Amino acid sequence: MDLKNKLNDQIGVALILNNIGSIYFSKNKFEQALKYFMQSIDTAKKINDKYNLCLYLNSAAGVFNKQNNYIKSLEFYKKSIAIAEEIGSKKNLMDAYLSASEIFLLSENYKDAFTFFKNYSIIKDSLFNSDKTKKIEELHIKYETEKNEKELIIKNQENELLHNKNHLAAIQKTILITALILLFFISFFIVQYLRRKIKIDKQLKEAKENLFNIQIKQSESEKMFLQKELDYKSKELVDLALHISENNDFLENLKTSLSTNTKLFKAKDIVDLIEQHSQVILREREKFDAIANEWGAKFFNDLRKNNCELSKNEERMLVFLRLNLSSKEIASVLNVSPRTVDNMRYNLRKKLNLKPEESFDSFFNKI
Repeated sequence: MDLKNKLNDQIGVALILNNIGSIYFSKNKFEQALKYFMQSIDTAKKINDKYNLCLYLNSAAGVFNKQNNYIKSLEFYKKSIAIAEEIGSKKNLMDAYLSASEIFLLSENYKDAFTFFKNYSIIKDSLFNSDKTKKIEELHIKYETEKNEKELIIKNQENELLHNKNHLAAIQKTILITALILLFFISFFIVQYLRRKIKIDKQLKEAKENLFNIQIKQSESEKMFLQKELDYKSKELVDLALHISENNDFLENLKTSLSTNTKLFKAKDIVDLIEQHSQVILREREKFDAIANEWGAKFFNDLRKNNCELSKNEERMLVFLRLNLSSKEIASVLNVSPRTVDNMRYNLRKKLNLKPEESFDSFFNKI
């Protein structure tokens, strides 16, 4: 830190102060941690480093939270939110909203807890959709570029073939004309013609082989592109399932807290709050089912060809199992108990005629 002071690297100084505070925080030495966090905040303010200022404010707010000073903690989180909105930092804004909603929940301020968590979800979905669009565009650009390059190679080879054909036609014409003029040179021109023809035939054969190899590579490239798209949808399904699980957990915690503090809210307000959040979960489940149907269309068609008819719930369960979700995660998404999920697993194994030693993964690999 002395070296950074000598170099007048105030951004580095603030970062080191924050790191020292984080070390004290991890050791539960909150007073020492707060001291260094406040110094990093002051340094960031002096150099107008608003992006890192959001991080340092969140760090200090975390100390106040550990000290059960919820009012001070919320004050610092709100300052961080204001700065993050000013500079458009969605990542800092999302972190501050989530932490603030947890403070409101601990303070039994459920209305603000829901509002801040809703803002966090909106920003998280925005970042999620932005990343998804960007990755799809990158894959599409890469695919189009490779496709255009291969088309150019094919076109060049076609031009070369046409040129060779025209050249061969010219030789043939010359041979015919020359044969009429001088019969003596017929044998000579025939030999030249045959040599040239063998060479061109060899070139044609090589060109056809190259064209065939290019078509094979193009087919493999298209398969890789489709596989990457499936892998991406698989990741999207996992993220969406975990998101539904987080929302269900939050709703259950909210219901539990409300059941012990019913005097703080009117019955209508409680019902409206739960209904709003339930609608969010319902929309996410519909979105999950839509993506799952697209992602698993070929797999389920193959199952039907094997005379295996499954219900929608059984198909959804197979999707969860293909994504390697645990029983606890599946239970949270479906809003049922883990024991119910285990029963669903058992019934599904029975319907699919799986042997006791056969796993679902080995079954999926056979389809």
